[in-house]
Amino acid sequence: MNTSFFQQKFSEYYAKHRDSINVPEARSREYGAGVNGKIDFRHVSFPSNDALRDFLIQDAPLYASYSAARYERPAAKPMPNKGFVSADLVFDLDKTYAEEHPEKHGAAFCPHCLERARQDAARFYDEFLLKDYGFGKSDVAINFSGSKGYHFHIRTPAVQQLSSAARKELCDYAGALEVSPEKLVTKQAGALVGPSAASSGWSKKVFNYAQQFALTADTQAWRAMGAGSRTAKHAAQNNAELASRLERGDWSWKNLEKSFTALATEAIRKTRVELDAPVTFDLSRLIRIPNTLHGDSCLTAKVLQSLDAFAPDKDAVAFRGAIEVTPNKTLALEFGGTTFELEDGKTKELPLAAGLLLLRKGYAVLVGL
Repeated sequence: MNTSFFQQKFSEYYAKHRDSINVPEARSREYGAGVNGKIDFRHVSFPSNDALRDFLIQDAPLYASYSAARYERPAAKPMPNKGFVSADLVFDLDKTYAEEHPEKHGAAFCPHCLERARQDAARFYDEFLLKDYGFGKSDVAINFSGSKGYHFHIRTPAVQQLSSAARKELCDYAGALEVSPEKLVTKQAGALVGPSAASSGWSKKVFNYAQQFALTADTQAWRAMGAGSRTAKHAAQNNAELASRLERGDWSWKNLEKSFTALATEAIRKTRVELDAPVTFDLSRLIRIPNTLHGDSCLTAKVLQSLDAFAPDKDAVAFRGAIEVTPNKTLALEFGGTTFELEDGKTKELPLAAGLLLLRKGYAVLVGL
């Protein structure tokens, strides 16, 4: 693919939004960039944010990343020669959800996947970063990744010397890798005992899910959890009593033992958050510079003040205007609240942001080139 057209667009964008690029302690970071790939080269340093901005304008890479780590000599190679000083704690939520909505999934761009990613990101922020890990709202910087997910940066002094193993434990906890229904709901003296209102951590998460289910589940919902018809009806008719028992940690209810195990399993599955763990525990990894452009989508890795109602195809759009492209596949593109019906070989005018995305993903060619 001829990249000069895109690089010109990116250069113009960075010139116009120069001050939006602001890496904390920029001179201590290692940088990597790419045009044909996400990181064509690395082991680069800049003396200041101004120098970094000049590079983005003049060289116009399609991808730009920096290290969570700070170094004495960030441009040195190999890695041990850099002189590690400290490292921010970063998390990358980068997952597709196509299996959840195969009939609605968009191959080129999927707002449904992005909305699910936003929901998981908000849950990770609220339930894990703030409640379980104990960070304050001001400790966490959030940005859209520019593609499928979200990045979280914590730069407080307390995290700077965390080991790789400790960082991995945080990811494993969010992913519930050490959590199982059998550990949470157990038989004790003939009674089924499980999480209660007094529980904490994963036990409290499972309790919250189970109690909400008990309060609202109808007969059909209990049947879906494996309960027999009479037991399901009885549970649905006595939801307040059942929820009260759960609050005390009493999970005993005639003929519901298997259903409670299924309920705990579902609670874990729906509450866990899958993170790209190596981004967190590999201290040599580079991550996208916030507010730079993503070469796969031409969207902005936008810094966010809130995850509420954020829609990348509206709120992270970098380019305005229109463009004519010729699709090489017949497909429907849902972008910016509009569905565009595209026919293979038939030129169509699209919003510039949508057209650039199709071009970069290989679903269209530019008219006139």
